[in-house]
Amino acid sequence: MQPPEHNPWEDGIKLAKDFDNEMCDRLKEEHENILLFAALFSAIVTAFAVVSYQWLQPNTASTPPPIPHHLAVWINFLWFMSLTMSLSVSCIGILCMQWVRHYRAWRPTMSRHAAALRRQRYEGFLLWRIPGIGAALLFMLQVALILFVIGLNFLMWSLDRIVASGVAAVSSCLFSFMILTMLAPAFQRWFKPPFSVMASLCPYQSPQSWIIYFLGWALVSIFSGKMQDWDRNWEAFNESWMKLNVTETSPPLDYESQFTKSNSKETSPPLTTSPNSFFVNSPG
Repeated sequence: MQPPEHNPWEDGIKLAKDFDNEMCDRLKEEHENILLFAALFSAIVTAFAVVSYQWLQPNTASTPPPIPHHLAVWINFLWFMSLTMSLSVSCIGILCMQWVRHYRAWRPTMSRHAAALRRQRYEGFLLWRIPGIGAALLFMLQVALILFVIGLNFLMWSLDRIVASGVAAVSSCLFSFMILTMLAPAFQRWFKPPFSVMASLCPYQSPQSWIIYFLGWALVSIFSGKMQDWDRNWEAFNESWMKLNVTETSPPLDYESQFTKSNSKETSPPLTTSPNSFFVNSPG
C-alpha cells in the first residue's frame, strides 16, 4: 500500500497561517492597549472639560469665572481638541481591530490558488498601511496629551503661581525628554562618527522622530544646494548606520558562522563593551 501523496502547498499555507496569526495577535494587543489608554485619558479630560466649558457661558451668576475670558477660551480650545483627538483614536482603533479580525478570518484550502489568494491579501494588508496605523494612533495620543498639559499649565498659572511652578517643572521635564528623544536619531545620522554622540545605533525610532529626520534631510538638501542621500524608512536607516560604522580594519561580523560557533559551545562567549562590538569581531 502506497503512502498518501504529500501536498507541498499544505506546509507553505500552514507556515503562512502561523505567521498571520502571530502578526494579528501582535496588532490586536497593540490596538487593545491603545483603546484602553484612550478611554482612560478621555475620561480624565472629560472631567476637566465639564467644568471648563461653563467659563465660556455668559456670566449670569453672582460669582464670576475664576479666570479671564480670553484665557478660558484658550484652555477650552486645548482641552476639547485633546478630547476630540483621543475619541478619534478610539474610533480608528476599533476600525483597525475590525480589519484585523476580517483578515484573520481567512480559511484557506491547501491549494496553489489559496496560496496566491493569501499573498494578495497580505500584500494589500501592507500596501494600505494597516500595521502602520497603530504608530499614527500613538502619535495622536501623544499630541492629545501635550495639548491637555499645556491647557493645565495655563489654568494653574491663572490660579496660583506656586502650584503652577511645580506643574510647569514636571511639564518641562516631560517636553524636554520628548524633544531630545525625537532629535537623537536624526542628530546621530547627520553628525557621523567619530563626531556622533555615541557609536551604537540610537533606539529612539518613532513616527515623530522620523518626521524630524525627514525635515533635517530637506533642510540640509536645500542649504547645501544638492540632494542628500536619505533613508526611506527605519529599516533602511539601520542598514545605512551599520554600513557607516564598518571600516576597512574592522570587517562586519559573519553572523551565520558566529551563530554556528556559539551553538557548538557549551557556554556563549562573553559580550564586549566596545561601542562597535555589534559590527566588528571581538578582540582576540
